[in-house]
Amino acid sequence: MFYEVQVGAFGDPEKAAAVIDQLRDRYPAVYMAPRDGPLGRYYRVRMGPFRAPQELRQVAHALQREGHPHFVDEVPASAFWSQHLG
Repeated sequence: MFYEVQVGAFGDPEKAAAVIDQLRDRYPAVYMAPRDGPLGRYYRVRMGPFRAPQELRQVAHALQREGHPHFVDEVPASAFWSQHLG
């Protein structure tokens, strides 16, 4: 099982890119994950993968202290590899 942290989801890719620019220096694992939803395409700002729960907790707590809304998403290894390599 892998874990990812989602920091936001935006209808505008430029807004997602701006959040990534704010975070990249402190969190090099941040990336944009486009996705199609019922209302059209949106752009998720995510970090990971994290395999170690301790590392995940440290990042989540740091994001919380910085005032970034976020949630943790569990990603099965099989889904992760097909999503990122597929």
